[in-house]
Amino acid sequence: MNLNNIKNQKISLKTTVASLFVLLAIILISSLLYYKKVVSDYSASNMTMTPIIAKVQDGVAEVNYFATTSNAQILARYPKGDKIAADYIYSEIGKFLGEIGENTSGSSAVNQFIAPFSTSTSSNTRTIIFKIYKYSGGAHGNLYSKAIIYDKNNSVVEVKDLLAKYDMKKVVTLVGEDLKKAYYEMVKGDTKLDLKSYFKSEEGVGALRWISEGSIATSTNYSVAWEDGDSLKVYISQYQAWPYAYGDYTVSIPTSQIRK
Repeated sequence: MNLNNIKNQKISLKTTVASLFVLLAIILISSLLYYKKVVSDYSASNMTMTPIIAKVQDGVAEVNYFATTSNAQILARYPKGDKIAADYIYSEIGKFLGEIGENTSGSSAVNQFIAPFSTSTSSNTRTIIFKIYKYSGGAHGNLYSKAIIYDKNNSVVEVKDLLAKYDMKKVVTLVGEDLKKAYYEMVKGDTKLDLKSYFKSEEGVGALRWISEGSIATSTNYSVAWEDGDSLKVYISQYQAWPYAYGDYTVSIPTSQIRK
């Protein structure tokens, strides 16, 4: 092997090593940019964000931060590789950080964004359900939910399209009946009346009006629904059907009872 060939091989090796370093640098920078998406994309640059851990385990991605200057805890999980779910969670975190930035109450309470998820399946759908707790100041925190529904082709199904195959008059009736029973169970310790008599009383009539308004067929009342096996689940948010103190609720209806 002559001297020129040796020199050429050394140059080629150096070029390859340099290219690998450049590639690794690009991958690292891209990862960091996405990792810091929650800060950079949502104008939280005025906060000191200390990442505690961001890990992926058993197909679950976890975002775990503590924002030291705003006394905020963020713990969210979503299915690894699900871009729609990831985008939704980062968007909600961004809104949360914006609310913290606007809150000038000076409270020492820990601001929190906690977002676990669960999954449900039916013969035609697969759903990711987020159950989110958020406290960004004020008297109390709030719970809300989001269902991301996929069909067999992994395309997103809008909740209005899911509900279109069901008889909404029957759905509304069954949701209302379930809510009445659930509410009565929560208050029956404070009344000597049975269910039927309670909803004829002055207090019960007021409660029934709230339940009726929270179960009528509007896009707001039925913004979160999904299929689970042979049942349709309808999420009832806080304040939707009764006072905050009684929390949120999920109605379950056998699909055999509501098909058109």
